[in-house]
Amino acid sequence: MFHAAVGEEFGPEEFEAWMHQLVQLRQTGSVQDYRQQFETRMYHLLSLDPTLSTQFFISQFLLGLKDELRLGVRLQSPSSITRAVVFARIQEEELEKQR
Repeated sequence: MFHAAVGEEFGPEEFEAWMHQLVQLRQTGSVQDYRQQFETRMYHLLSLDPTLSTQFFISQFLLGLKDELRLGVRLQSPSSITRAVVFARIQEEELEKQR
C-alpha cells in the first residue's frame, strides 16, 4: 500500500531521477564532499522507497569513490555508509601523506 501511495503522489519519474543521480555520482573532490552529495540522494531515495537495502547503498558508495580509494575501503568490508566514509577518509589522509 505504501509503494502504491508513493507512486501515486510522486510518480515513478521522481524515483528514477534520484536513482539515476545516485548511480551516476562519482567522487571528484574530498570524501566529505562526496559523502554529502551521496547522502542527499540516498535519503531522497529512502523517503520514496524505505525498503532499499543498506548493502545496495554501500555498494553504490564504493563504486563512486575515486579509484585510488576504492580498493582500500572495499577490503575493510564496511557494514554501513558511516563506516565506509571513515575508511575512505583514512585512505584519503594516507594518500595525502604520501604525496
